[in-house]
Amino acid sequence: MRDALLKHLESQPTSLIFFYMPDCGSCKEIKPEILKFAKNKKLPLFQIPTTTPDWKELSILFDVHDFPTLFYVEKMKVKHQYMGLEEIREIISLES
Repeated sequence: MRDALLKHLESQPTSLIFFYMPDCGSCKEIKPEILKFAKNKKLPLFQIPTTTPDWKELSILFDVHDFPTLFYVEKMKVKHQYMGLEEIREIISLES
């Protein structure tokens, strides 16, 4: 997963990275909104579920402490981090 993420970030000038737990109620609730937001804004989206073998390593690398967490990345640098359902929902509604 790490190599795929690096390849994704190298090939995209801007991107969203979404860390989530598949069984998390808030994650399930916000995921369709994130997918729609990414599609409408034409932003590539890279999803990292906790079922991925190296998700822990990636969550440490990105300093993820809560789920769901959404990152806006520009030129391979994190520009914004949004944690939790309400914060993600707020930024999606402001940017839509």
